[in-house]
Amino acid sequence: MGAENPYEAVCIAANMRPRRHIMDAYAAAAGLEAGAELRCSGSKLAEGRMLDVDMTLLSEALLQVHPFALLDLSYNEIASGSGSALKDLMLGDNRLLSVDLACNELDAKTCVLICKGLKENRTLRELRLSGNKLGGVGGMAIAELLQANDTLQRLYLANCDLDTGSLVAIATVVAQHASIAVLDVQRSLASSLHEEHIEHFGRMLAANTTLKELDLSKCGVSDRGMLMLAAALRKAGTSSALRALRLRANSVRLADEGAVDVLGLLLSSADCALQSLDLTGNDLRDDGALVLAEMLMANASLTSLHLGSNSINSRGLCALAHAVGLHPSLQSLSLWGNRFDSSACLAWRPVLGAAKLELDFTAQEVDGVYMPVRR
Repeated sequence: MGAENPYEAVCIAANMRPRRHIMDAYAAAAGLEAGAELRCSGSKLAEGRMLDVDMTLLSEALLQVHPFALLDLSYNEIASGSGSALKDLMLGDNRLLSVDLACNELDAKTCVLICKGLKENRTLRELRLSGNKLGGVGGMAIAELLQANDTLQRLYLANCDLDTGSLVAIATVVAQHASIAVLDVQRSLASSLHEEHIEHFGRMLAANTTLKELDLSKCGVSDRGMLMLAAALRKAGTSSALRALRLRANSVRLADEGAVDVLGLLLSSADCALQSLDLTGNDLRDDGALVLAEMLMANASLTSLHLGSNSINSRGLCALAHAVGLHPSLQSLSLWGNRFDSSACLAWRPVLGAAKLELDFTAQEVDGVYMPVRR
């Protein structure tokens, strides 16, 4: 690259002082043609968060030949003033594989510009926009982007204040998308009293053949929503690629007979390919835990299960201990935040000694009484 890298040259031409961490990243990547990382996360910058002017300069530099595959701009103060620069970068770059813009001050207008640039991009594989107030307009722009771009593989839209219409549009497009493997829309919906969007995500799961991970945490999923998702996966059968379903902090209880029947049929099916199920922070309680324990007895696909903070008492925890002890493939389990007593801890002691299983708690004895200890 010579004594003067493209970023330094751009800053000098603009009479601006170069950011030290960017200069260091260029120096560390000297001699590399590709695969380097440019990390500019505002949460770790000693010299202060990046602003629109910094983004404009960096974009101009990156439009020249560079060695970076990953660009992390999360937790900065990049806002609407960077829209044109981000659009130009997305349109003209052919080296970046991952761009992280999470937790900035991007709005719908900026999101529209980013998506316009990405419609012509065939290199980027991962885009992180979580924590920006994109709104329904931004969400619709993303849906339109996915209609034109068939190379993006991982999309993160958590906490983006989308509306029901844009979430439905995204689910509808992803149903037939050829490359999306990871979709995170947790807590994206500004507000909802119904589960219309979950119904459409169910339809998406029934039709999509590439999605491997779906995060619907904090999306208002109840037993009715669980029924729709499980029914969709059962309908998809062996054509489904889904391996991880995350439903943290929802309202799943496993009290509805329909939801219990369909989820039970899914987990007991020889065609079930689901490997990770996250129900942390729901409302299973003992009754739901007993139901899930029975399902686990018939399941052979799960390798990871997360049930922390579900108000499960001793009866449910003991039933889960028995089922988990007999499960043929489970490798990771989290239960911290439930209500262990001495009997529940004692029931888990045989499982705690199993080398194959990673748990987020252990049990210790004090004066003849067993108590849980977080790992």
